[in-house]
Amino acid sequence: MRMKLFVKILSLFCLLAFCHIAEAQMQWKTVAVGDSGSVTLQWHWVAPPSGSSLVLYYATRPAGPYVPVDTLAVSDTVCVHRNANAAAGVRYYFFVSGSWKYDTVVTLYMGMENIGGGVANLAWNRPTLQMTNDVPTYTLYRRGFGRDSVRVTGYSYRDTVTVCGDTLEYVLVLDLPKSAGNPCIRYISPVCRDYFSDFTAPDTARLDSVSLRPESRCCEIGWQPSKSKDVFGYIVYIYEDGIWKVMDTLHGASNTFYADTLHADGSVHEYRIASLDTCRNASPLGEIHHTMVLSATPNKCDSAVSLSWNAYAHMPGGAASFEVFARSGKDGFQCIGSGGKGSSFRCEGLDVMRPYTFYVRVWNADRSISATSSTVDVDFHRKPGSGVALLRSVSVTEDNDILVTAHVPDTADYRSLVLCRHLEPDGPAVWSDTLAKCSGNCSWRQRGLDVQQPHYYTVSLTDECNMAFYVSEPVANIVLHMDMDVEANRLSWSSYDGFRALPDSYRVYRRAGTLSPFALLDDRPFPLRGYDDPLQDLPSGNEIAYRVSAVGHVKGLPDTVECFSNTVVMEDEPAIYIPNSFIPESDIEENRVFRPVLHSVPAPEYLLTIFDRWGQVVFETRNPEEGWDGLIKGLPARMGVYVFQLSFRMKNNKLYTRRGMVNLIR
Repeated sequence: MRMKLFVKILSLFCLLAFCHIAEAQMQWKTVAVGDSGSVTLQWHWVAPPSGSSLVLYYATRPAGPYVPVDTLAVSDTVCVHRNANAAAGVRYYFFVSGSWKYDTVVTLYMGMENIGGGVANLAWNRPTLQMTNDVPTYTLYRRGFGRDSVRVTGYSYRDTVTVCGDTLEYVLVLDLPKSAGNPCIRYISPVCRDYFSDFTAPDTARLDSVSLRPESRCCEIGWQPSKSKDVFGYIVYIYEDGIWKVMDTLHGASNTFYADTLHADGSVHEYRIASLDTCRNASPLGEIHHTMVLSATPNKCDSAVSLSWNAYAHMPGGAASFEVFARSGKDGFQCIGSGGKGSSFRCEGLDVMRPYTFYVRVWNADRSISATSSTVDVDFHRKPGSGVALLRSVSVTEDNDILVTAHVPDTADYRSLVLCRHLEPDGPAVWSDTLAKCSGNCSWRQRGLDVQQPHYYTVSLTDECNMAFYVSEPVANIVLHMDMDVEANRLSWSSYDGFRALPDSYRVYRRAGTLSPFALLDDRPFPLRGYDDPLQDLPSGNEIAYRVSAVGHVKGLPDTVECFSNTVVMEDEPAIYIPNSFIPESDIEENRVFRPVLHSVPAPEYLLTIFDRWGQVVFETRNPEEGWDGLIKGLPARMGVYVFQLSFRMKNNKLYTRRGMVNLIR
């Protein structure tokens, strides 16, 4: 009986223990470490515990010590430990309910080492308390430099990237089944981040040659590829406006050719090349290479052409020889001569009745690299010139330059437009300037001439042999004079005969102040060449200046032309000096007396008056040579500030007045 009773009691205890164990069943669902190092725990109860609360314990080592973190209700399934600092290391957690302790869970921690060169070494812990001995498969995510996730087996990974200045972030995720048929438990590591960059410039590419191809009429640039392995492309530079400008960027490390179709205009253009790597680091600019521009001087009498070109610089191995090519009409180019080092060549025995085109090719010493010049066309057939050149205007600018403008109709057939200056209308010509053939208006600016004297100009057209076949009539600039008297500024000027007819009128302009524009005063009909500007109409306190223009139509041209004279200025301010203080007891004689000093200014009706602070006259004189010695009725005046008033009549009969203060110092 006793044995049966013992068995029944033991069975009851086992049943109670089994029921208590059953209520303790739970499943961890998520163990995630946030960016701030907080830990989010999520779980699921198979059967809720019988207790009323749960206590979460936490430790930084498996063996503890464990400290309570939070007390939760039995109904809770999520907990966030905000001060876990789990971004610094592994953290361990378990729950206690009553006398029961539940499974310990471990956070996933990952560390990163930036070893340079675009390589990141990543390593992480093994959540051993919740894993079997099998090696799990992790999912590694990278942010900041887009890529797909990576499946990783093991506990470390080396990520090799080409990053050009970017912050990379890594997050590791492990989805681990807790048991067959049960949901997975997900581990999420803290974020690992670091800044990856590559600022090493690649090797500079070396230019081979710059050629102006006669067939394509474009500039072809070739270079050797860069020796750097991460070269992404090349940058082509051109020198313009005093700086090196980017002309184009080429993609591809093996792309070593560029055709410039914008700068094959027969001018010297300079180029440089820079390498560009995948991080957009540019190498230093390479050596300067330039186009060769060919020029030709034909000589019909000798049936020859003298060719010259600018020497090629920085060719690998050095420019050692050249070849001259020519073609006539539509025939192909043929080599007609060669030479060693040099930049000129004379072609003889040519048919002067046929047009020619020439270019030059320069070779380096081993003839592995060549560069070609621009082409030049030569036509020996002399054509008689035709057409006229109209001397449109001879005008003086406000900065006292003479601007000469000629008009050449589009129908004119000539080679150059020559400007000549004459001291007299029929005097000998002095060459001034030559312009290449142009149509429409052509201008010259003549500097450094005395514009108060007439200068006569002619323009001539020349044929292709520089022989003049047309010379225009001489035209001179308008010379303006001004005489000042007590009533008015009297203006007079020379006639203008440059319209191939009489001017319509003369316009008179006046300016008050150096910063003000000229304003029209009068439009004088031809042939009047004089104007009086009354002094009472002049604005005071300003510099007065005048200009005159002739207005008319050039015969054969539709538009109105206005030609200006020189500028004359009326000086309105006298040259005087008024000291602001004086010392009667000074050792320097000039400092003992207060007296305005007039330089080269007549002073009729001169009056100098000194007042004290109460407005009483303490000194007065009409003699410009007399000044105040600081005495009032023979006694020394008190030190201080006194007021003076000065007035006199200037040479243009205008009354000048000035009022100010002077300091008497003792």
